[in-house]
Amino acid sequence: MISVTINAVDKSDEIDQDSLGYQGAVTKDPSTLSFVINKVPGRSLPALGAVVIASEDGDRFFKGTIVERDDAVVSGLLIGTKFTCKDGIHAFDSLLVSKAYNDTDAAAVAQDIVDNFASGFTLDATAGSPAVKSIRFNYEQPSKCLQMLAQQIGWDWYIDPYDVIHFFPEGAESAPIEVTDDNGKAIYNSLSFSSNIVELKNSVYLRGGEYLDDVSEANALDKYEADGQQVVINIGYKYNSIQVKVAGVAKTVGVDNIDDPADFDCLYNFSEKLIRFRDDNKPTSGQLVKVFGNVYIPLIVQAEDPVSIAQYGRKEGIEIDKTITSVLEAETASTAILDKWSSGSYEGSFKTREKGLRAGQAVKITSASFGVDDTFKINTIRGQMSGNDSFEYTVLFIKSGDYNFTDIMVDLLGRDRLNITISEYEVIQRLKKFADDFGMVDEIIAFTKTTGPYKYGPVGGGHTIGKYNFSTYS
Repeated sequence: MISVTINAVDKSDEIDQDSLGYQGAVTKDPSTLSFVINKVPGRSLPALGAVVIASEDGDRFFKGTIVERDDAVVSGLLIGTKFTCKDGIHAFDSLLVSKAYNDTDAAAVAQDIVDNFASGFTLDATAGSPAVKSIRFNYEQPSKCLQMLAQQIGWDWYIDPYDVIHFFPEGAESAPIEVTDDNGKAIYNSLSFSSNIVELKNSVYLRGGEYLDDVSEANALDKYEADGQQVVINIGYKYNSIQVKVAGVAKTVGVDNIDDPADFDCLYNFSEKLIRFRDDNKPTSGQLVKVFGNVYIPLIVQAEDPVSIAQYGRKEGIEIDKTITSVLEAETASTAILDKWSSGSYEGSFKTREKGLRAGQAVKITSASFGVDDTFKINTIRGQMSGNDSFEYTVLFIKSGDYNFTDIMVDLLGRDRLNITISEYEVIQRLKKFADDFGMVDEIIAFTKTTGPYKYGPVGGGHTIGKYNFSTYS
């Protein structure tokens, strides 16, 4: 039995049962519920923002907010209103996250987001989450933050109908059923598979930001032989702390455009990546100039899948994410990309009347007919009324290669934010809009009637005092 409550009031009998539809999704796509209520005399329709809960045989499978309504003629003069509801992501994304995290467990990052940038939600995170060297959110919605965090470590997440946020490794949550050719869990002849290698990637470059590395004199990256004329030596890297030696002799280093050149052997310009000497102490011809210290190194890693390369040939791809600033993070992210794309796209679907399936769960499918014995991730569930009291679900599952329109839009819209540098000491100018009411009462204490035309003569007897520019000769 399917029941729907709106603001805690059961409205199941007011909903057109054939119109009730559910779509459950994981991570980047919100789950939705839609239904139609006909306008009839004496029936009040729910307002935008109302809280909707849907259950099947007492088991809740959706909780969300009415975010859209559309009116249309059903028949004759009968108007039907279609309501679209968005799951807990709508309430979860009320605030924006502007914060950086360093050397923190991923679950601790997720917990901080839930505690400080959301209200009414709890977190259920699998123990032993990977450590995140650094991750920065520049005024992002909490759901986008969790998506970025999960993508970086190869995990998944979703919000359940009880406002619990599940944060877990992909494949860690199992479906309550397994599907075989003949166990009856899938509706007869509904199981299907499809695959392609259009977006296959088995050798991935990941270009991150920059990471700090302490480089010794022996391993100096910037080494130059002086020609006896140069006072400016352009170097290849930026340094957090810098040392300079000329022919093995240490030099004092000041800051270019700030310190007095007379007080130092040379000056360092961080922005322009150069060392400046005075003309009277420039290195002589043939002397070796070494620059070393705590250096910012561009982060580039490559990950490969030899099995996929042997099967399909080398197919390279690149991912650019300047928020990644450690080798460990880059290795984790590039490996997650390989896991997702090194086999191309492999997906399928089946129909079922079984309850308890959720997007994000891992479902075991064994089929001699298709030669399949593997575990897949449930990516989307669509429910539609079958009869008057139950749902028929269409379950879409994937093994690898999940990239859709939402991914494209999130990437495009979030790209500018990744280029923003958020300072710990930024000052926020807070503006608030207030309602400003003004009221006025105009009361006439006495009323003297004035009519024309006016005539010269004594006041009285129907004659009044003339008024300038109002009286006329008569």
